Order: sequence, then C-alpha cells, then structure tokens
Amino acid sequence: MADAAMAFFAIGMGCGGPKEGQPASPPVSGSNGCGRAAGGSHPNDVPHRFSGSRAVRRRMRAWAGAVLASILALSVGLAEAQTLDVPGPPTALWATAGNWNVTLAWIPDGDEITKHRYRWRIAGGNWYDWEDIPDSGEGGANGTSYKVTAGLQNNTYYYDFQVRSVNASGAGPGVTSNRVKPTPRPVAPTGLTPTAGNGEVALSWTPGNETSTITKHRYRTRLAGGSWDDWVDIPNSGNRDTNETSYTVTGLTNGVAYGFQVQGMNGTTAGDGSNEATATPQTVPDAPTGLSVTPG
Repeated sequence: MADAAMAFFAIGMGCGGPKEGQPASPPVSGSNGCGRAAGGSHPNDVPHRFSGSRAVRRRMRAWAGAVLASILALSVGLAEAQTLDVPGPPTALWATAGNWNVTLAWIPDGDEITKHRYRWRIAGGNWYDWEDIPDSGEGGANGTSYKVTAGLQNNTYYYDFQVRSVNASGAGPGVTSNRVKPTPRPVAPTGLTPTAGNGEVALSWTPGNETSTITKHRYRTRLAGGSWDDWVDIPNSGNRDTNETSYTVTGLTNGVAYGFQVQGMNGTTAGDGSNEATATPQTVPDAPTGLSVTPG
C-alpha cells in the first residue's frame, strides 16, 4: 500500500504520464518506476530538483505508509464506534396475576430494540422455550408490557417469568419476575343493604357465586353524588370468615348521606363492585327524662 501511495505522489513530484499525443515510454531497466534510469530523465518529466532523489522517495514512502496506517486506524475506530451493544436485562419486571392470565410489565434497557421475548415455568420446574412478543420493539404496543395467556391455569400453580430484549446485535440477558398464581375474578356481591346508626352504617351483602375462591372483601364510600374514596380492606372477610357477609363502617358524620360499594378479592384479583347503597348516619336521641304519671 505504501508503494501504491508512493506511485501516486511520484506523479505530483515530476513523474507524470505521457503528454497528449505521445506514446507511453516503457520502463527502463534499473529505472525508478517512472520509465527512466535512476537519476536520469524522461521526456514526460516535469522538471524538479528532487526528481531523482532516493532519499526523498524513502521519506515519501515512509510518510505515505504513516498516512495509510492512520487512515486504517481511523476506519477501525469508526467501525468500533458504530458497533451496537447487545441490550441489557430489562429492569423492574413485574408480574400481575389475572383470570387465566398474567400481565408482565418492564422497563427496557438498550438501544434500537427490535423485539422482546418471554418464557415461563411452573415454580421450581424447567423453563419453557423463549417466545417472541409481537409488536414489542421500540414504540410498539407491547414494548413495555404483555399479557400471557397460553398454557396458564387458574388456582393451580405458581409461575415464574423472564423477559429479555433483542436488537440487531443479538439477545440480551433475561430477568426474572416475582412469582404469581393466576386466579379467577370474583363475581360482584349482590343485595348490598345499609343500616344507619350513630356515626356508622352497618352493611350486609351476599357474596358472589365463587365464594370458595374469595380471600377477602373490600368496601369504599363517597358522599352522595361525589367521587369514590379508595377501596378499604374488610378484616376477616374471606370465605367462611366472620365478616364474609357483613361489616360496620364507623367514623362517619351524622346527617351526611353516604354511598357504599363492596367487592370480593381473590388474592390480588379484584371482582366487580356491588350495587351502590346509600344511608345517612343519625344521632340517636337521648332517653326522655322526668317521666311522670298522673292518676286519672
């Protein structure tokens, strides 16, 4: 490569090709590569005082070699800079159990991700093969979450899941989720009935038809016509527990109308809310005093 560069620079140093209309001269034995004897002349030469200098040619060859080496090093550096790293493991992978399904959510870690893959196993068992998640590249509908349905069973096994990212350089390492069990969604309680008291309302209801899977109940309240407050767990309200079908909500303001709803829970899976029932707590009147009887 240095010799090729030297030939290029030699043209500029007085070793030109034939002039227009002149035939090219054949190389001369012992020539310097320009068709002339070392130290001699050539009809096509451009006069230059360095034309026959071997020292100049050596310096130019060394210079050309250094230039080519620098270009090669720059090319290698650019190629390395353009190499795409394999994605890292997704972060914050979380599994949420549902009815015959588990929803996975994660935060990708990598550039130019083209898709994600997941795999699962029954807790303590062997992993199934990796499966592509459709439309899960950057900006895709499933780029940060996906609902797994195939192969899962309700109320039977706990499952582990893994997710990994893929780009043009390959697949990154997987990360493991929390352990979950798919659970059926409880049916909404029916017949919610309130009974107002002094600063409280007693609620009673009939649980949904899947009572065997209900682990607890929750209630929520709102001022009549207002927005709902957050759901509140009812203690000891699972299947066959003491508060499975009734509970008294306390700490209410007398004379204010409240709305109430109750829902069943199966693990982390919430059922629909019941019908809304309304009641207004009232102060219980004091007992009359000074009662007297006048004979007639």
